[in-house]
Amino acid sequence: MNSERVIIIGGGVVGLCTAHYLIERGRSVTVLDRGTPGDATSSGNAGILAAGHLPLPQPGLAAKAVRWMLDRDSPLYIPPRLDLELYRWFWDFHRACNQQQIEDSMAVLAPMGRLTMECWRKLLADGDIDCDYRPQGWMNVYLSEAGRREAEQEAELMQRLGFAVVQYDGPSLREREPAYQDAVAGAVHFTDSASVDPVAFMAGLNDSLRQRGADIRDDAEVAGFIIEGRRCLGVLLTGGEDIRADRTVLAAGIWSTRLARSAGLKLPMQGGKGYHLDLAAPSPSLSTAAVLAEKFIAVTPMGDRLRLAGTVEFSGLNRRLVTSRVKMLATGSADYLRGVGEVEPREQGCNLRPCTADGLPVLGWAPGLENLLISTGGAKMGLTLGPVCGLLAAEMMSGEKPTIDIDLLRADRFFHG
Repeated sequence: MNSERVIIIGGGVVGLCTAHYLIERGRSVTVLDRGTPGDATSSGNAGILAAGHLPLPQPGLAAKAVRWMLDRDSPLYIPPRLDLELYRWFWDFHRACNQQQIEDSMAVLAPMGRLTMECWRKLLADGDIDCDYRPQGWMNVYLSEAGRREAEQEAELMQRLGFAVVQYDGPSLREREPAYQDAVAGAVHFTDSASVDPVAFMAGLNDSLRQRGADIRDDAEVAGFIIEGRRCLGVLLTGGEDIRADRTVLAAGIWSTRLARSAGLKLPMQGGKGYHLDLAAPSPSLSTAAVLAEKFIAVTPMGDRLRLAGTVEFSGLNRRLVTSRVKMLATGSADYLRGVGEVEPREQGCNLRPCTADGLPVLGWAPGLENLLISTGGAKMGLTLGPVCGLLAAEMMSGEKPTIDIDLLRADRFFHG
């Protein structure tokens, strides 16, 4: 049994999954969260575990973003403000919106997607976590010819990478899922994926970790690191308490940028605000999660409710809720789904996704520090990749060779180019 003590900064899906795999390896784990673990980005997630999903930067998206950025009702909204870091980030994002970047990104995201689905199945079974896990995949549902072409292009790429795909025309889709309106033209079904209730998952994982001895501390905001030479000795909390450990993991989502800066590290990310709206499940109900292609809205059945989630808003580090963008979720989904406008809303909210400009997560040792590992930047893929990022981080911290090649995710990539 290894008695090494590890601090994990961040109680989101990446932090808790890292704790799970470290405990499996006999480590003593302390998780520090600035709020309540699972109450930040993870709680508002669409709940779709999209194995092999494309990263945010895609060919043509930067040009669309320029047209959309001042439109409050667009899928991607950037309120005008003087922010040099945002402008630098958007320029790097623009440079990443090309086919070669997609090919390079998928060379690591595809194997991560396959491995994370294995991790999900085992994690839920080992922890006896009940979170409405549905292994039937997700659908890219479209209304228009343009939507069909884009869906089929993604399907072709996914098939080339080894993922299973099934295509439906409108009538065959409605035979399987009567919830769709007659105007829906068809769908591409990615069957290797799944969906979960993220709130139930985070609560179940939190309970499982506590039962196995993890020290999980709420309202424990980290002010900075305790560094001596090339070693991180621990962290200092905002209340003045210092906590020491043999190793530290920075998995604080969008807040990782500020904390990394306190250690002299460059970790440029933007908070991509996403909105969600929970409704009572309409009738007929939806059985399989989907993305409504033209509206960029995810719809996921979760128990007795339906979650609508989507849009990206780069408006700084705040959780101000713009009600018009929440309404977009309901009005947009009504074009695809029957009964959405006739059921009661239950909950709404917004959360900040940690977005790197190249669309890839950050997973690697902090440059210049021997025992600080950084794991963040999952953007819209954070829930999907949480378990595999946790596994790979635990392997690295234990001196094991990572199961897959993650060189493209290294933390020092921001110090070059």
